[in-house]
Amino acid sequence: MVSILHGLQVRIQARCELQITCLAPHNLSNQHSLRIFPEVAPPFFSSLRSLSLELIDLEVLPEWLGQLNRLEDLSIYYCGNLTYLPNSIRNLTALKKLVIHCCPRLIEKCQGEDFHKITHIPKLSAKIYIVS
Repeated sequence: MVSILHGLQVRIQARCELQITCLAPHNLSNQHSLRIFPEVAPPFFSSLRSLSLELIDLEVLPEWLGQLNRLEDLSIYYCGNLTYLPNSIRNLTALKKLVIHCCPRLIEKCQGEDFHKITHIPKLSAKIYIVS
């Protein structure tokens, strides 16, 4: 699901039956199988200030993520296959908040060898929820 609120926020969610219609030109219509983003950022992404990803099959974040120079808030949820942030995340100088929830492999990497990629971000939140 993509909802654009005044051009400032995009939410992509994979656990529902909805499709991304704004990204259709990039052949992203079924989010249940989205594992990687296209090689080139969709045009409207360049003006994003907030991006929330909930893509359960996502394996790789694109390097072009670092080109979203207006991005202030990045949230990543339930991306269990995601193991690292792209190197270009260091280019997000406007990024004020990074939230990573229920992505155990990514959190482990960010707390260890990839911590240098996110030290410039003032507010960091990483949580793993255990459901029994």
